[in-house]
Amino acid sequence: MIQMMPHGTAVRRIWCERRRVESTGAPVEARTVGGGGGGVHTVPWVHVVPEQGALPVDLLLPETGRTYVVRLDGREMRDTDAVFLQFYDRLKLPDYFGWNWNALLDCLRDLNRLLPADRYVLIVEAADEVLPGDADTRRLLFRTLLRAGRRWSFTRRSDGLDLSRLVIVMSCAVSSAADLREQLGLCWDETVS
Repeated sequence: MIQMMPHGTAVRRIWCERRRVESTGAPVEARTVGGGGGGVHTVPWVHVVPEQGALPVDLLLPETGRTYVVRLDGREMRDTDAVFLQFYDRLKLPDYFGWNWNALLDCLRDLNRLLPADRYVLIVEAADEVLPGDADTRRLLFRTLLRAGRRWSFTRRSDGLDLSRLVIVMSCAVSSAADLREQLGLCWDETVS
């Protein structure tokens, strides 16, 4: 669950409740999701941030290691080809990229081979403007991002730190934040069912 909480007088921060999500999609305290071996899926790895909002740095960056940050422009993602082009150009996807949703998911799951780093942060600016008028394709994109994040969030950390190795920040207009959160929540429900 994502909440907006006042911080100081002029800044609003998005704080993420540290909860796990079970297969029904309902938030549950301290639940383990996924395969054995003591791994957990950290939810959420997708953060919705209104234009003037902020995220605490510790949600995005580990104390050490290499972090690859890429910014995607939702205003440029008017159709499916433009979505794939943004990811292809910004993530430097290989020439054999298949220009379809399965190929995008495969590349997002294999970022460490394509772009060696310890952690990845994808920032989608104007996320509320992605694929206007095409709700079905927008859901495909969101489910693809959620599935990739779920794959990257599988961790075995002895120190108890539950940072996901892939974090997706969806920046949007303040008036669109609640709707975008709801859309992502519905996509999550579809993804885990």
